[in-house]
Amino acid sequence: MAEGLDPGDPVEDMTYDWSAREDAVRLPRNLLEAIDAFEADPLTHTVFPPQFVSAYVEMKNAEWEQYHSQVSEWEREHYLSRF
Repeated sequence: MAEGLDPGDPVEDMTYDWSAREDAVRLPRNLLEAIDAFEADPLTHTVFPPQFVSAYVEMKNAEWEQYHSQVSEWEREHYLSRF
């Protein structure tokens, strides 16, 4: 808004079913997809030095692994309470 950029036309389609559209861009659904998108984006490598990109990607991958090494309350209730 501060730069006066045109946001484009409003979207009035049912956006939950855009999988067939060629121009549809889906945002990352989780941290792992966001890490991959960040690392693959050419702008990332233009804006940040290589050492930062590799350190940031490594740090976020470690965060992802740490998160997924935990058993959540939902998992306990859903999987363990059935026995």
